[in-house]
Amino acid sequence: MKSLLPLLCLITCVAFGQKLMPNGFKQYTVTSAETGTVNFYVKGDGADKPLLLYLDGSGAYPLFQKMKQGMASTVVLNLKKVTEKYCVALISKPGVAFIDSTHTEDSFGGQPEEPEIYRKTLSLDWRATSASMVVDYVLKNKLASAKQVAVLGFSEGAQVAPAVAVKNKKVTHLLCFSGNGLNHLFDPIIQTRLKMHSGQYTPEQAQYKIDSLMTDYKDIYANPQSTEQQWWGHSYKRWSSFDSHTPVENLLTLNIPIYLVNGGLDENPVLSSDYIQLAFIRAGKNNLTRKVYPNYDHQLNEHVKNGEGIQVVPRYREVMDAAFAWLESKG
Repeated sequence: MKSLLPLLCLITCVAFGQKLMPNGFKQYTVTSAETGTVNFYVKGDGADKPLLLYLDGSGAYPLFQKMKQGMASTVVLNLKKVTEKYCVALISKPGVAFIDSTHTEDSFGGQPEEPEIYRKTLSLDWRATSASMVVDYVLKNKLASAKQVAVLGFSEGAQVAPAVAVKNKKVTHLLCFSGNGLNHLFDPIIQTRLKMHSGQYTPEQAQYKIDSLMTDYKDIYANPQSTEQQWWGHSYKRWSSFDSHTPVENLLTLNIPIYLVNGGLDENPVLSSDYIQLAFIRAGKNNLTRKVYPNYDHQLNEHVKNGEGIQVVPRYREVMDAAFAWLESKG
């Protein structure tokens, strides 16, 4: 669920001094009783520019990390290019720094230690509500134009983005990459069945694993607000909150243009996103544009067969170029 690519209630809104951050971003803060403090960052602001709110994937990762070999980021955008046309807003997760310069010897992608505030706060509700607050603040303070407000989510962010659009009617366009459409606790079940059919598990092994998953799920749903109990690296609160409303349920309520992208090799998300496409067809809705790249993985890398095996080629820039061409065509 990570999005990692190297090198490249009454709401009270308060801006703290508009601090200039590395990479040309300006820092702002909004607060509410529901979310606590939300730190967000804006680049390319201008009253005539459309707003692009970017939502990254899962985990307590900084948005940027200084490395010995350069800068790494969870942001799957060519920021220099995109900020020429768009006002881009990024949101830090609870208790997580905008930029980390203390782990330059580490490889970017290792699971970071979660701050206590992250573990106790992070949920679908927090991410969707904080994102909606950021949209309101940016538009109210004329940092961007309200004529086009696009929310772009990657991986976990693609699950959050539809909830933001449901919550905030100022959102005019939605772009979702490498996300799924169903209850994401269903993903390990899909994966187990696929491994059985490919011969990696016997039918008995697969059923044993699925029965064990169901036992775990019963415990999660019996303790849905627990931030101390964890499963697969996330709190019970995080897991249960992300399944309070599935992406397909939220997406079907929207009539704005939606752009949905998956890699065909990303087995869990692509299958549940196939269901999204089917659900839109069944509902007679024509506001969904679906793009599947058959030989791409979760990180939008193309897997190319050659004489020595499989070559993995990053293609996220090309994928994003196509997405922004779509966005501009929808004006």
